[in-house]
Amino acid sequence: MNSPKGHLSRQNAFVDVCVGPDNSVGVALANDDMIKSGMPFGFLSVRRGDVWLEGGGTTWDAAAVATTQRPLNQFALIGPQGQAHFAGSGDRHVEQIADGAHSPKDYGLIRCARNIGGTVLACGMKKQVYRRENANRWVCISADIIGGPGVHGFESIDGFAADDIYAVGWNGEIWRYDGSAWHQCDSPYGELLVDVCCAGDGRVYAIGRGQTLVVGRGDAWTARATELPVELSSLCWFQGKLYAASTRDIFVLDEAGQFVPIAIPDDFPRTCGALATNGHILASAGERDLFTFDGATWRRLD
Repeated sequence: MNSPKGHLSRQNAFVDVCVGPDNSVGVALANDDMIKSGMPFGFLSVRRGDVWLEGGGTTWDAAAVATTQRPLNQFALIGPQGQAHFAGSGDRHVEQIADGAHSPKDYGLIRCARNIGGTVLACGMKKQVYRRENANRWVCISADIIGGPGVHGFESIDGFAADDIYAVGWNGEIWRYDGSAWHQCDSPYGELLVDVCCAGDGRVYAIGRGQTLVVGRGDAWTARATELPVELSSLCWFQGKLYAASTRDIFVLDEAGQFVPIAIPDDFPRTCGALATNGHILASAGERDLFTFDGATWRRLD
């Protein structure tokens, strides 16, 4: 670990993290002073090599960050009401997630954004799922299931491919998208699912409140206790293993099917919570700590 502590985290909190195809790390941040003042504000920063690049600020809070390769290689900072700030490849602009009658302004907050199939997908309350087809063109791919009474929606989304996507969320709901329609899976869990990971072993992993891990694919699912004293908030598949994070620790699923804590010598992060990977490096972002792992060495970026 050869990067000094506290460059960004002295006055800002990391909200989310993603990793670009060139191993650059993009982070969504919230500013401490703006939080205290009650003014909405978020900004994007990108770590490329040993240099921090400023990606731009917004007049809305940051909810998620993701990469896209279509039509340009960029980072996307997503706001809770569907705002989208793009930066990279010599371009910087803002878009609004909406598709005709379908918009976060009508259905509620956006909760997650992921790169699936080279482009950004965003999901949120009332089972909203939007896919970015091109610059300033978003398509609601969940029009067949969106809306309805009560409090419900998606907290997280991931996919093996553009026609094999899973979204999870409130009331333990799990839905699968086959490229044209959504199908509700028979979930073995009835509480909030906070994250989902389509893993390299061909299985789908979801983590729920109450220390519960849900595993399956298609119509076959099981749930079991993690046997951890903490709740997990993020899952990520990296180099043949399932990693997980709580707000204070990073874990890996061992061969016995148990989550065991990661030992990072000398400089373990005080805060964790969000994991992301591009397949080559794993990134961990907590409120005040940012680390990467290349399979051999953990490195502090902030």
